[in-house]
Amino acid sequence: MKFSYVLRRVFSMNSRGMLEKVKEVSDKSGKSKLTVFFDMVYCGFKYQAGYMDYGLFEMYNLNKAQRKTVVTRGINNSLI
Repeated sequence: MKFSYVLRRVFSMNSRGMLEKVKEVSDKSGKSKLTVFFDMVYCGFKYQAGYMDYGLFEMYNLNKAQRKTVVTRGINNSLI
């Protein structure tokens, strides 16, 4: 289930790493840190994307249809 995956990831994630990624994406995209943070969390729930997926695949630049095509870590794990 998606929610259980996200919950496991939240409790095991590197929060400092996530905040650094939020700053990096904010600087790169010109979007506020708050906007990036909430979009990152949304992508975690909706697309099973971790913060590294979010940055690596530049999900902040993708629309909903494009985001659906990304094989995130969560999707990859469910396929394996």
